[in-house]
Amino acid sequence: MYTVYTIVMYTSICDSLPVGENKREDAMTARQKGQTNIPATPPDSLPRGALNIVEAASYCGVRCSAIESVVRDGKLQGRRLGRNVIILKADLDAFLASLAVIPVHTPPSILKRRQER
Repeated sequence: MYTVYTIVMYTSICDSLPVGENKREDAMTARQKGQTNIPATPPDSLPRGALNIVEAASYCGVRCSAIESVVRDGKLQGRRLGRNVIILKADLDAFLASLAVIPVHTPPSILKRRQER
């Protein structure tokens, strides 16, 4: 009997919480009824002069920690804007251009086979 009462009490509490996809969407639309929806502009269409850490990492195709470490080491200039670190796109492009190009490495066994031909 105690278990049944607990389950009934638990389900009655949980019924008021938004659970599941439909209830979440209903709760979101209820909150947004008084708000005006502004269509989002795709990020590629905006001219961006500065990037945050996440956007810079995405732009370079690396992890955020890699960007943070080069900023911390002083190899890439970062600027503080409140609590955020902003990196100018021109600085990021110049940093990427200054990185050393990795030479082509051909294993010795393949070089030997090529010479034998």
